[in-house]
Amino acid sequence: MILQSRIISIYTHPMYVCMCHGVTDRQIKQAVADGHRDFLSIQAELGAGTGCGGCRDFTADLIDDLTQKSLSARAGELSHAA
Repeated sequence: MILQSRIISIYTHPMYVCMCHGVTDRQIKQAVADGHRDFLSIQAELGAGTGCGGCRDFTADLIDDLTQKSLSARAGELSHAA
């Protein structure tokens, strides 16, 4: 699933992840940047995955990918600061 989220990031238009609630990949990315680090938090904030449930796996994978990127960036910052 990591490959899919990398493909998402090259498009100039947002991709709808949750059709039931109109949630896009960009909204999820922003929510992760705002501190929502897990599926339940994103679900509460944006409503993704609370309708039919068809987006749950992809949403969870996208969140995992985005939080890993965030952790990697922080680790890089810390190693450069040392």
